[in-house]
Amino acid sequence: MNATVEVTGVNGEAVGTIAGMVRLMISSRFDEKVKLATQAYVMGKLTATLPCQQFSASNMPHLEGLKLADPQFNKPSSVDVIMGADVFLSILQAGQVKGHNGIPVAQRSIFGWMVAGRISKQRCTHAHHKAVNLHQDVSIDRTLRLFWEEQELPNSKLWTEEEKGVIEHFNSTVTRSKEGRFIVRLPLDDSKLKLGGSLTAATKRRFQRDANFKQRYVSFMNEYRKLGHMELIPEAETDPDCTQSYYLPHHGIAKEDGLTTKLRVFFDGSRATTSGVALNDILLDAPNVNADLFEALLRFRSYPVVFAADVEKMYRQVLLHSEDTDYQRIVWRDSSDKPIQHFRLLTVTYGLKNSGFLAMSALKKAAEAYEQQYPTATERIKYHTYVDDLTSGAESEEEAIQLIQQINEILHRAGFVLRK
Repeated sequence: MNATVEVTGVNGEAVGTIAGMVRLMISSRFDEKVKLATQAYVMGKLTATLPCQQFSASNMPHLEGLKLADPQFNKPSSVDVIMGADVFLSILQAGQVKGHNGIPVAQRSIFGWMVAGRISKQRCTHAHHKAVNLHQDVSIDRTLRLFWEEQELPNSKLWTEEEKGVIEHFNSTVTRSKEGRFIVRLPLDDSKLKLGGSLTAATKRRFQRDANFKQRYVSFMNEYRKLGHMELIPEAETDPDCTQSYYLPHHGIAKEDGLTTKLRVFFDGSRATTSGVALNDILLDAPNVNADLFEALLRFRSYPVVFAADVEKMYRQVLLHSEDTDYQRIVWRDSSDKPIQHFRLLTVTYGLKNSGFLAMSALKKAAEAYEQQYPTATERIKYHTYVDDLTSGAESEEEAIQLIQQINEILHRAGFVLRK
């Protein structure tokens, strides 16, 4: 939902405005029945990674045997949520454990034991501190200014050097299969820390106690395999170098759609491995190459005749190069009385932070091949598509029908199918 809240730091210095507000449900990793419902403001970045650098926890015997809310507390990681005092105090429980010098302290909570406090200078060579607070600005002048700023057409975004590198990587490595489908590579950052083991975390998933949910989940995965979007890994290859492979945990989300309930399986590229690094951590940041949504909606309203469609299974129409598919491993079995099997996902997969860029770039690449033959249809694909939705139009029904035929032809040859 929309919300306008200013975030300020020390001395009242403004550090940004929130992007909106969401209803947030937080649950314990030890007990699914323990849940905390609240509302949260959304920002692009909350604060710097914490702790400032990795340190050893071997000299903290008082933490042994405790079920820690964050077992990787001694490794730098991004902050996902900052809790206000009203919420934070409600999660605390009786129980506190201190070390021989009183720090760091382990405090019991509904999510497990939390660890906080100062560490010795020998373990940390430098540190940085940030303090932020949130308040609602009721100034009429500022509220009106924010309103007009939000209504302004956005300026063209300047890409960072890393984003430019991702574009160059895509253009230099993309190829096409015999059937015309695009084959892409993952833009990996070799300068980042290496991956660790990920198989154990990926095997912990269990079905909900819902027979219908399980049936739809099995059906989804069977279709995934039938369409050739994943392949069984030979038993001899199931134990590769963990720094060159990654097992994606997966879970299903049911969505009510009219009279039916659809289920989609999501693959999690953000789950940390034993080294504290996730697959998404070693992927370079890709630019947003989608059409501007505001401009797309305005343009759609300007045509006397309009048409709309979406690209069926858009991500999965783009193949991943065989040298990168081991980064998209999963484990799966359709029944608890069967052995666990190992698979590779062979297409661009939802849940990796570069997937949207790879799929959208492939779609635009398909259009570029027809710029001379179908210039108008090419322009509509490149600039009238937002994620997997195409919204466009024409001055007459005849022109619209011709454009639809040309767009279908261009995308079909690259394996993309428009529907609806």
